[in-house]
Amino acid sequence: MPITQSSDENMRGSVLRYLEARKKERPGYSIIDVGGAANPWCDALVDAYVDIRPLKTQKLQFNGDINEPAVWERIPERRFDFSICTHTLEDIRDPAFVIQKLMRISRSGFISMPNKHTEMSNIESVYWLGYCHHRWVFAISGSGVLRILAKLPLTSYFSSVNRAPHILAGLNSGFLNSMLRKMRRAPVAGGLDWVDPRKVQPGYELGFIWEGSFPYEFVNGDFAGANVYEAAKLYTGQLAAGL
Repeated sequence: MPITQSSDENMRGSVLRYLEARKKERPGYSIIDVGGAANPWCDALVDAYVDIRPLKTQKLQFNGDINEPAVWERIPERRFDFSICTHTLEDIRDPAFVIQKLMRISRSGFISMPNKHTEMSNIESVYWLGYCHHRWVFAISGSGVLRILAKLPLTSYFSSVNRAPHILAGLNSGFLNSMLRKMRRAPVAGGLDWVDPRKVQPGYELGFIWEGSFPYEFVNGDFAGANVYEAAKLYTGQLAAGL
C-alpha cells in the first residue's frame, strides 16, 4: 500500500490522535520509535525504541547503529504495528537501508524530516542552506513516491547571498556566459523559485503515514550529473514538483 497521508507543514497532532485511537481500539497495538532518543515526542504511546543512545526508560530498547544490520537482527519481522522515525533519515549515511528495515519490522508508520523549503533556505546562516549536519533532501512526488536527493556542497550556491549570479543565470546571454566562464565566474543556474518562505517555519516538516510499504527513489539514480550545471539542475528542477 502507498503513502496514505502527507503534509509539508505539520501533521504530528493528527498522528497522535490516530495512534491514540488505534491504542483504544486495540490494547495490544504496538509502536516503536526509531531514532527518537533526542526527542521522544510520542513517548506516552511508544512501546519500544531503537537508537544508538540508551534512553532513561523502562520500555523495551534496541541500542546500536541503525545503519548496521546488527541492531535490526534483534527485532522480529512485523513485530510492531506502527513505527515512528522523525528527523533521522536526513542525518544518516544510508536512508534507504533504514527505510527497508522500517518496512520489515512494522506494518505501518510515520516518517518526517525537514521539508524541502527549509532544507534549501538560509535557516541557520545567510552563507549556507539548511542544517549543516544534514546529508539528504526529501520530497514526495505527485504520485506518492518519496524522492531522495543528496545534499551536495554546491547547494550553498543557491544561498541568498548569491542573488547576482542567480539573476545573471536567467539572462541567457551566450557572450556574457562565455566571458564569465573564462574568469571561472559563470553562474550555473538561477535561484530556487519553488522555495515557499511560508513553509520555512519552526515546527514545519515533511511528514507522511504509510501502510504496508511505500515507494521511494534516489533522484537521478543518485548520480549528481556530469558537471556542476547538471548537478545544480537537480535542485532547481527535480525538487520543484510535489511536497
